[in-house]
Order: sequence, then structure tokens, then C-alpha cells
Amino acid sequence: MKRFTKTRPCPICNGYDGMKRGSGKRCFGFLSDDGNYAHCTRDEFSGGLQQFPKSETYAHLLYGACNCGTEHNPKQASAGTGSKSKKPSTLTADGFLAEFDYLDEFGELLYQVCKKPDKTFRQRRPGTDGKWIWKLDDVRRVLYRLPELLSADKGETVFIVEGEKDVESLRSVGLTATTNSGGASKSGKWLEEFNDYLKNRPVIILPDNDDVGRTHAIKIANSLKGTAKSIKTVYLPELPEKGDVSDWLEMGGTVEQLNELIKKESIHTKPTNSNIISAADLMAKEFPEQKYAVEGLLSEGVTIFAGKPKLGKSWCGLGIALAVASGGKALGSIPVEQGNVLYLALEDGQRRLQKRLELILGNDGAIPKDLQFATDWKRLDDGGLEALEDWLIEHENARIIFIDTLKRVRPRDSGNRQLYDSDYDAIAPLGDLARKYGVSIVLIHHTRKQESEDPMDLISGSTGLTGSADGVLVLTRARMSVQCKLSIMGRDNEEKELTLDWNSGTFGWNLAGDAGELEVTPERKRVIDLLLLDSPTRLTPKQVAKDLNRNENATRKLMAAMHKDGLIDNDGQGNYTVINKNNNKKSNSGNSGNSGNSGNSSNSGNSPLFDSPGNSGNSPGNSKTATKTNKDGDLTGRVTRVTRVTSVTQNENLSEFSELPGNSNEGNSPGKPGNSLDGIPTGDLQIAWNEPDEQDLLDARLEREAIQAYENTASA
Repeated sequence: MKRFTKTRPCPICNGYDGMKRGSGKRCFGFLSDDGNYAHCTRDEFSGGLQQFPKSETYAHLLYGACNCGTEHNPKQASAGTGSKSKKPSTLTADGFLAEFDYLDEFGELLYQVCKKPDKTFRQRRPGTDGKWIWKLDDVRRVLYRLPELLSADKGETVFIVEGEKDVESLRSVGLTATTNSGGASKSGKWLEEFNDYLKNRPVIILPDNDDVGRTHAIKIANSLKGTAKSIKTVYLPELPEKGDVSDWLEMGGTVEQLNELIKKESIHTKPTNSNIISAADLMAKEFPEQKYAVEGLLSEGVTIFAGKPKLGKSWCGLGIALAVASGGKALGSIPVEQGNVLYLALEDGQRRLQKRLELILGNDGAIPKDLQFATDWKRLDDGGLEALEDWLIEHENARIIFIDTLKRVRPRDSGNRQLYDSDYDAIAPLGDLARKYGVSIVLIHHTRKQESEDPMDLISGSTGLTGSADGVLVLTRARMSVQCKLSIMGRDNEEKELTLDWNSGTFGWNLAGDAGELEVTPERKRVIDLLLLDSPTRLTPKQVAKDLNRNENATRKLMAAMHKDGLIDNDGQGNYTVINKNNNKKSNSGNSGNSGNSGNSSNSGNSPLFDSPGNSGNSPGNSKTATKTNKDGDLTGRVTRVTRVTSVTQNENLSEFSELPGNSNEGNSPGKPGNSLDGIPTGDLQIAWNEPDEQDLLDARLEREAIQAYENTASA
């Protein structure tokens, strides 16, 4: 602040503080530190300016159109030319390019924002000893040019920009503008108390041309809803990266052009009750058909896909993404409509993604042209949400976006909010975006460590996450099982559970069926194994209990429950066998074979997993078990469970297998298998003698598939 002196008089009235009192020419005003304003005390020069009560001055804009009605431009006047002068480019007394005063309602200086020659900023406040204090601490924050803002007509549009320079640029063309200190930078923040200054006033927000600026504009608009009379956000055309309204004006932009841009933008008025609809009108309204990225699984909106780490969520998501991008089948059997897919693999690098694609696609797999990846993405409140919308705008045929994982993009928690609010608000904008463009957005997330019978309770976080999501998928795996259960819940999906099989040939999860139909706990698996080996002969619970060394009454209850779940068939007389889901006929895996006739084709029609099993050897007839003997004929093992089938090779010798002593039927010993099963990779038929351990089960291909594959190779 520089008081006017004889050598540096007021550029408005030409007076200064040392002049004779009572002469009518004295001016005890001052020049603002940034040199942009002359605070003159003479009423006759004030025009339409509002007086600052404490300083008793009128702030005249020196360069451009001043609200007093005069363009002062002191350099121009002193030069005696008609050319418009530019404001001085010299540094201030303290070595800054500019010093911007933040004044309270009464014109008193609260603090300054100082622009350094390197274009960085510092903030300071006046101390009681006349020296500057370079920390604001608890100093009250206000809007820039607050006194002028308050004195402006209430119907006049207020422009909100990102920096003090932009405020001055707009003021130079006669517009009312303001900003918050720090703008959109990390040090800047739009405070809720700023809204009161803009109550019932039309507001135009002019963001800088970058992600930070756009995000800042969204925050201001959301904060002002319900307070400002109207809100519009105008994105200025042809701006360079990080360009602002000052750049736009220097490029030749005019107030008239700005007004035309404002007219084209939609207005966000304060909330009204215009969204109320009568029951009759609602029932008469026609809505477009519900959209699904995957029918019955992923509907339009936001879906949380949760599971324990390393369970295969990313593999599952990638498989679905490939299916949608190519118009194939999700989970191996659900037809999907082809469309554009964006997969944000934020916990992977491009090298790992490439490796996974190689494994899934194989040597002959076509690379979908409509599948795109990103391994880095901004957080949703830091431009990430806008970037997603930009991608959706560019891809009209977009079907689905995967975000792997949610934690990588959700806004950072300030620590001052309730967890529910933080979780809910993290998801809600994505839901609005998904419904706006009719797509599915899948958020891959983790489950908590605690176990629960309710899948919703397994999801990490508060109920704010599940409450704001349109759908929820939870992937779980029971102990000692290589199958996974997929629990499906949502507003537009039938609540159900599916069983998924891992296909190591295609490196993906395949749909096996409803979990209720395929609920195969270790106890149930043992029953199914036994019935498969003995089929088509039916067994009673008493026989099963004896062979499995179980309690008869418990076995009877177990088999009754399995029958109720549709896993096994009861002839009404208490005799059970397995159910063939494909043709509703009993399995023929136990048909008697012909000794030594290797290469005879098996009865492949009973297997739901393989279309063409090729030529295989014959099964050991109707025996309940198979045995293993050494070269001397001694019994060395008993087959109780098949754990894995990778293939049956052409030269595999199974002659060491025979029926239990006393149960053998002439002509029923197995011969050598013929050609390997179609669709199964090269390998060996692997079985477990006695009870397999946990590692065997985890390393094996899915046990259900193994049982069916063994049935194919052993049937005749």
C-alpha cells in the first residue's frame, strides 16, 4: 500500500495527502500494492463506485473500464497518444510480479497473495508491528474483490475463475468476477461460507483447460446448488492445455462471444419439485428395455464385484471384458452383445496384461479391436470421473467399464467424514454416469477377513458401498474346494448363486449352473463319486453308508437333502442314482464293457462338459470301486475319488486296474483307451488313491469336471 505524495499524486484527482486541508483538492488515498487500483477519497470522481467505510476511499480500476464510468489509463494520458498502454511489468517493492489484496466486507486487508517471478505464489498477512507474517494460520478466508462483489447489483452475473489474474482480466472488460485464494491448486479450497456471498445470484464458472480445473468447477457447482439463483459452467473453446480466460481474451475473445457461449450451456437451477410425478402418469410412462452387459449378471449401473485377494476376480473380469468386446459368451455360456470395453487394470502393468491375454486367447485367438486398457488413472475427484465420461462420449457403442480396483480411483478420505457418507459418495457419481450413458461399470473390490453367511456382509467397507451400488457380486470358495460360488444381488437382477468352474485350458471361469443345483460339499462329492462309479445300479443310503464308512441315519438325511436340491434321483423306493442334466436319463457310465477291446467309443452323450470325447477304452462294468495291484497281483490301492483329468493318451496302459476280488465279471476288465479325449490337453489320467489331501484338490482342475470326464473315459 503506497500513500499518494507530491511526487506521486493520485492518478484520479491529482491530489495527495500533504495538500492543504479544506482546499477541496486533498486526497489521502493510496495505490494498491499490485498497481491496479487507485483508492481515491474524492467523492466527485467516484461515479458509481461504492465507498469503503473504514478507508473512506473509492477503488478505481486504472487499466480498462472502471466502474466509475471512466477509463483512466494514466500511462496513456501522460504520453499524450491515443494508443492503449499496458500495465507496468516492473516488480513490486518486495520483488513480486503482483500482490493481490484480500479485503473483508469493510475494505480492511486480511491477507495478500503474492505472485513471484517464477510464477509461484506465497500468502502473507499484516502483523501488528507493520511487518508481514508469512503464515495465514487461522486468518479468515474470503473471496477476492469481496467489497466490489457485495456492492454490485444483485441481478448482475458473477463469474468465478481460478486466479486473481483472471478476475482482473474480466474486470477489465466490465464483468464482475471473483475467485478463492489458491484457485484449483492443492492449497486452494472453495469453502461453504463463500456461498452466502452468492445467494440468489446468477453464477458462471469458467474453469481452466485441465483436469484439475474441471474438477474444481464441479465442486463449486455442487456446493452452490440450492444457494445461487442459477449456475452454468462454460468451457472456453480453442484454449491450449492449462489455458484460462485471460488467454482466451488475449486470443481475441470478446464479451459478446462469451455471452453466446453462456446461452448454449444448460443451466443448473436450484432444486425444485419439478421431478414429482403422479402415480397415473408413472404407470402410463414407457421406459426403454433394461440394458445388460451380461444378461442376469451385469445390468446398467454400478456393480461391485468383491472377493478375497488372489481368488481370480481379475481373471473373471478380463474374461467377461474379452467376451463383450468380441461379442462372444461370458463365463463360457452366456451370449453377450458386442460393444466397446474399457478395462482399468490399476494393479497390473502392461507386461502382465499381455501375458494374461496370451494365455486366454491362445495362439489362434483373435484380438478384439474394441477392448482398451489403462494401467494408470486419476482419482475420481481429481479428473478421473471426467476422463471416464470423455471415453464414453468417444465410444458410442460402449457396453462396460471395469475398474480394477476401486481403491485405486476412489477419492481420498479427509478423515472428517462418517465412513458411510464417504463410501456412498465414492460410488454415487459412477452410478449417475453409468445410467446417463446406459453402460455397466464394474468395480473390483476386496472382501473383509471376517466370515459371514450373508455375502453382503463380506464386502470390505460400510453399507454405504453396497447401498449406492446397483448390483453386487461376491465370489467365494469353500475350503477343500476348487469351485467358486458367485452370489448375485441387485436392484435389477434376480438374487441367486451360481457355481463357477475354473478352466485351465482357457484360463477362465465357466458357468457350471445354479449353486443350489451344484452344491457339492466334500460329503456330497463322496456320495456323487460313489453313485457315478456304480451307475446305473441304484444304491440305498444303507449301502452308501457302508461303502463310505458313515453313519446310516446321517447318510439317509444327507441323500434326502441332495435329492431335494436336484443332485441325485430317488425312484420312490429309497434307491438313488445320479441325475444326468443333459438328457434327464440315468448315467450309463457303468455299462459293462468287453475285455481288451481298446478303442471302442464311449457313451459320450451323457457328459455335459465335452461335445466329442473321441474313442476311449471300456469301463470296469458295474463295480463300486476299482483297485490297483502290483506285478504279483497283490492289492496295493483302491480308487475312491478322481481328482484331475488332463487327458488320456493313446498309449496309456490301464491293465493294472481290476475289480475287487469276488466282484469281477468275465469280460469286464478295461482295455486300453483309444484316441485322447477331444478338447482335453495332453497329459495323463490322474487319480487319487484313498483320500486326496487339500493340495491335490487345489491343484486339480475342477472336481466336477473331472468326475464327468472320468465317466466319459470309463463308460462303454
